[in-house]
Amino acid sequence: MVALVGIPLAVLVGVIGLAKKYPIEEGTGIGGWLVVPGLGLCLAPLLLAWVTLVGLMEADWQEMPASEIAGGSALGAMLVGFVVACEVQAAVTFFRRRRVFPWVWTAVNGFVMLFVILIAIGRPDVRMSALFVATWTIGWSIYMFSSRRAKATFVR
Repeated sequence: MVALVGIPLAVLVGVIGLAKKYPIEEGTGIGGWLVVPGLGLCLAPLLLAWVTLVGLMEADWQEMPASEIAGGSALGAMLVGFVVACEVQAAVTFFRRRRVFPWVWTAVNGFVMLFVILIAIGRPDVRMSALFVATWTIGWSIYMFSSRRAKATFVR
């Protein structure tokens, strides 16, 4: 319970402090609320690896034929590899403050959101995760395209 309240509160205090330290100007550094998606970009590959590992550990391998296991593993590895590569590309455009970053970020997170929603259709236990991913993607996409700070940060 302490972590659920303490971590978001600490992030909020840190972001407010950074927003005061780095005012919005043309060519300003990464600061303010942009720290939150930046942190998400750094943690996304680790989170994806964790979710994949948990999914592999919880899978019922006994009732699957070997061909399904091999095909599913190959497809899953390609999909996870693709998403990790896209996340790395988004992180590179973020830290280089490229003008195209909001578009890259929205595309990558939109793909992840679509994938999670498709999984949630068949698995009711994933529906809260799908709601979180959709809220995260839509909310931050709106911020990326409408924020003065984002427009002043991603100028290269």
